[in-house]
Amino acid sequence: MHSLLIAFFALLITVNGLNITKYGSAAQRAVTDQARNITVWVYFLVVPVYGEYLESISIYSLIQLTGFIILLLGVLLYNEIIVASFCCLSDHLMFKKKLVNLDAEYASKKNRQSLN
Repeated sequence: MHSLLIAFFALLITVNGLNITKYGSAAQRAVTDQARNITVWVYFLVVPVYGEYLESISIYSLIQLTGFIILLLGVLLYNEIIVASFCCLSDHLMFKKKLVNLDAEYASKKNRQSLN
C-alpha cells in the first residue's frame, strides 16, 4: 500500500512539474522544485519524530541549512531571478542582452525585407 501511495505522489509531482513548465517556464519549475525540498526539510524540523517536536539543532542541521541556502541561491542565480552584479557576472549579462537585442533587430529587419 505504501508503494502505491509513493508512486501516486511521484506521479502528482511529475504532472505538476510538467504543467508548470508548459504554462510557465523552466525557471519557475526549478524554483518550485527547490521550494519543495525546503518545505520537506522544514516539515521534518517541526513535526514530531520519535516523540520530539523539534530536531535538536546540531552542527549537521546547520550544515544542511547552509547547503539548502547555497543550492537555492545557485538556482536563483542560474535562472537569472536574482541578478548579481559582482565579479564578472555583470559583463556576461550585458553581453547576453546585446545578443538578444541584435537577434531582435535581425528578426525585425528580415520581416521588413519579406514585406517588401
